[in-house]
Amino acid sequence: MTGVQSLVSIRTISQPLFAILLTLPALAQQLAPSIPSTGFGGQDQYRASRIATYTDDFGQLARYREADAALAPPAAGENLPVVPQTTSKTTRHCANLMT
Repeated sequence: MTGVQSLVSIRTISQPLFAILLTLPALAQQLAPSIPSTGFGGQDQYRASRIATYTDDFGQLARYREADAALAPPAAGENLPVVPQTTSKTTRHCANLMT
């Protein structure tokens, strides 16, 4: 076997091997980890139902979309108030304290 033939042979083997090695990380990313069971069916169902919320809408801001769309744009020169961020639970808790 000459030097040229051995280079061709190495290239024939190395190119497909290189392509396979490049695709391995992509295949590994597609495997979704399963949620370990807590041993309580209700808890497992709840956790499974919340996955989309935690990954797609962590702050659950989708519930405010309709109200935000219904708001009129501010008038020219109008200063909008800056409201500190609170959660619905905090607001309800404070409202209960006031009554």
